[in-house]
Amino acid sequence: VLWNPASEQVFGWTAKEVLGGPLPFIPDNKQEEFREFRRKIFEGQTFKSIETQRLRRDEVVIDVALSTAPIYDADGNITASMGIFEDITERKKAEENERLLASIIQNLPDAVCAIDMNGNIIVWNRGAEKMLGYKAEEIIGKPMTNTIPKDMAQQELGHCMTLLNLNDFFSGYESVRLTKDGKKIPV
Repeated sequence: VLWNPASEQVFGWTAKEVLGGPLPFIPDNKQEEFREFRRKIFEGQTFKSIETQRLRRDEVVIDVALSTAPIYDADGNITASMGIFEDITERKKAEENERLLASIIQNLPDAVCAIDMNGNIIVWNRGAEKMLGYKAEEIIGKPMTNTIPKDMAQQELGHCMTLLNLNDFFSGYESVRLTKDGKKIPV
């Protein structure tokens, strides 16, 4: 009974094409889920930002966040339901890419760590665990200087930050690190 311009933009069907008919955007594999949502809504339940999938007119399946609620008449009877869809396809792709990159970094045999602007460790992979002996949960959030010999920690951190600020990266830099048990190792 309602199909706004945003629905036309997201799904591709015009209001004229869908008003008065069944919803065209429920993929076959989501029909049972749709019926279950509908049943619960007509029992008075609401849903907020449920992630599911819907179909565009061009038959491309998109990821959406669905918020829905029953609509009541003056006597308090549920007469309809309202759904609000947010296209989250690009966000889901970005999350998947982030998971893939995190997996690659985590499984590299070389030590990989990252620090924030305050010099605190925010990434610590398995290679770093093996090389320096700290588990990620022991070292993340701690200053990177904990892994650098004290006599060179502040100078090295400053030098590395200068290189990063000048070039956005550096490579081939040789130094020394401290393992969890206090041994100095060349890196």
